[in-house]
Amino acid sequence: MSTLREIAPALARDSRAAPGPEAAVLTPSRLSPLDRGSALPPHHPLRDQPFSSYPYSHWSGGVLPEPPGRPPHRVDLRSADLRVSVDLGHGGRIVELEGPGGVSWRAVPQCVSSRDDVRGIGLRGGIELNTSPFPRSPWALEPVPAALGLTSRLGGDRLRWWQLERASHHLTQVDLHLVGAPARLVVVVRQTPLAPDLAVPAPRLLVDGVAGGLLPGIRDRVTRPAGTDGMVSWFVLAPGADDDRLDSAEERCVVAALDDPVPSWRGGLIAQGSAWVALELARLDAEGAEAPFSTAVTPVPALEHQEVATRQRDEVGSQWLHLLRDEGLGAADRVHPGDVGEPAGFPWQSQLRRARRQEALGDWRVHLRSGEIAFLQGDLDEAAARWSWSYSLRPTAWSDRNLALVALARGDRDAAAVRYLRAHRTQPSEVELGVEAIGALIAARRTIDAHQVLERMAQAGQDGTARYWLLTAEVALDRGRAADAADAVRRSGECADATVHGLWATSILESTEQEK
Repeated sequence: MSTLREIAPALARDSRAAPGPEAAVLTPSRLSPLDRGSALPPHHPLRDQPFSSYPYSHWSGGVLPEPPGRPPHRVDLRSADLRVSVDLGHGGRIVELEGPGGVSWRAVPQCVSSRDDVRGIGLRGGIELNTSPFPRSPWALEPVPAALGLTSRLGGDRLRWWQLERASHHLTQVDLHLVGAPARLVVVVRQTPLAPDLAVPAPRLLVDGVAGGLLPGIRDRVTRPAGTDGMVSWFVLAPGADDDRLDSAEERCVVAALDDPVPSWRGGLIAQGSAWVALELARLDAEGAEAPFSTAVTPVPALEHQEVATRQRDEVGSQWLHLLRDEGLGAADRVHPGDVGEPAGFPWQSQLRRARRQEALGDWRVHLRSGEIAFLQGDLDEAAARWSWSYSLRPTAWSDRNLALVALARGDRDAAAVRYLRAHRTQPSEVELGVEAIGALIAARRTIDAHQVLERMAQAGQDGTARYWLLTAEVALDRGRAADAADAVRRSGECADATVHGLWATSILESTEQEK
């Protein structure tokens, strides 16, 4: 039998081979992002996670496709003695820095699955800004809109990026200033709530895989400007220098610079990001409310409704525009179950209620999204009613899976197992659904049915992913077959996404050692 000592090196290596099966490549899961800890297998790292990632979808897979040549969305900023590289494709993460005196570092971000990443998979390596209520940034694997060409206030290059933080419902604006002597990077963050009486989390700068000695100073300060509901904070990074402060004139300068408009000429907007900010502007306009921020400062291309069926058909969140024009989220007889989309968040609750009052035949996605909010508010009866209604309008794996979560919350493991089996038969291509189905079937002591799920996953080509083999190990361990479980973990180490799920694999191996 393989041992932990023999298998661990294989799990730790950084596989650079191109991912084989498509299922291993990083994609957003289409499952409702709800608390699913009770449905996960016994050794899954998120099993004991106390909260959901709503409204952010879970990430599925975990291998970042290696682009040819220079990675996309990478921007270099310079001053006399400093160069900083920012990855706009992954949440504005700082991935390279060269300072005076030969000080330099370069991070190689890697996907990981750990207990503090509510979306299931996160990114490590570099310097990450987190303005969410979660332990890690939910934008770590998402693009952000950005602009260059702004007035140089402190002598070096300047970059601005922004994004909608959908969990706490505020706009985050980030200005990066490179300063001359002494060489410093100033990260200025403004957070603007999009509704009254909303609290915004204090931003955090998280450093991964960077030697502490290279960044002796990370000083931060938080202020709330008079007459606003927002928060302004800044961080000063002084690589290779002792001076990590801003004087009073510099402080006033970086705060005032937050209102500098983005130039409309060439060199302004350089990255579009997602459509979520534009969607919120459309919702505010439909409700007769003004946006609490300037679109000259954070430019947001409008989502034109007539473009939804053409250019922006595949844009994440664009189907919510239908709701603003009393069209549901798409007619039930025209929308394929695969077009389930993603939730937009709690502010859309009133729009969902209005759609339900005005609907004629009913829209299965409206009820699906309404049920998510009810479930998160602890109203299991209302959640079950909405998902049952959604299922009656159009039987989908998404409603079946959510009704299984209700059954688990009520302690009915057998009912949950039946729901999960049917959901996975309907949608075997959703790998995370297979993960949950195996966990629920193990909890219901139905390992024979669990093997059926594994067979369907293999038929769908998912036996080339680490998750498939780790699920095989979970089932084997539940049946008391520690040797088979260890062998399955070894097979998982040969997959392209092995390093992502190392924590899960190690937990299983520790249990196999205890079974000896």
